[in-house]
Amino acid sequence: NVSMDGITIHDAEVYPLYFGGAASEIELLNGTFDNFDGGVNAQMIRFHNTATDVLIEDTDLDTDITDNNNDGNYGIVFANAITDVTLRRVTTNGADEDGVYVHTTTTNLLIDDCTFTNDGTSGVGDGIEFYNNVARTNVVITNSTFDSNVRAGLVINNTNPTTEFDINNNIFSNTTSAAAGRGIWLHAVGGVKDISITENVFYNNVGAGIYNVSADDVLYSQNSFYNNAEGYKILHR
Repeated sequence: NVSMDGITIHDAEVYPLYFGGAASEIELLNGTFDNFDGGVNAQMIRFHNTATDVLIEDTDLDTDITDNNNDGNYGIVFANAITDVTLRRVTTNGADEDGVYVHTTTTNLLIDDCTFTNDGTSGVGDGIEFYNNVARTNVVITNSTFDSNVRAGLVINNTNPTTEFDINNNIFSNTTSAAAGRGIWLHAVGGVKDISITENVFYNNVGAGIYNVSADDVLYSQNSFYNNAEGYKILHR
């Protein structure tokens, strides 16, 4: 049981905040983490083991290194299973890999009113990436902004069935990778089930607003598209 309010951490070389064991009942409020004179391998917050009942709110994570194109790697890393996690008004900027990286099983995750900008480099990296062939249940991403990320604003690995995944009322804009540059990328071939992508805005993306490789049972409703290379791109294999 850990509660932190108003902490500021400057220029840690690798881990400004690291939870090595199973993390439970964690509350991080009003935090500021920056990397202006820090390390190129920085992961601003890393949960190395399982994370349960976690709230991160009103927290800024800036991995950008001043006058250096090689910046820190991640804003937040969830390296193991997560349950009952909320990110609210969290900002990531300048991560060379991902703003938020979710490696494995996810149950009950809320991402609300967050901002992910300038995450990724050299054609790869995303605002949020859900990686690996694992189950995901009850994930809500809402009221958030994904701007000027490289490969995609949001990537979801489709290989394992995913249920109750709601992406609503977000903005996905200005992705930059010529090879991808997608707003939302439903990645890989598999059986995603019960995803809703509704009332989002997609604009100025180099690639598709929504790129679906092979996921089925996806609801698209009341999304708006402006000045993308493609609106929806849906492949079936």
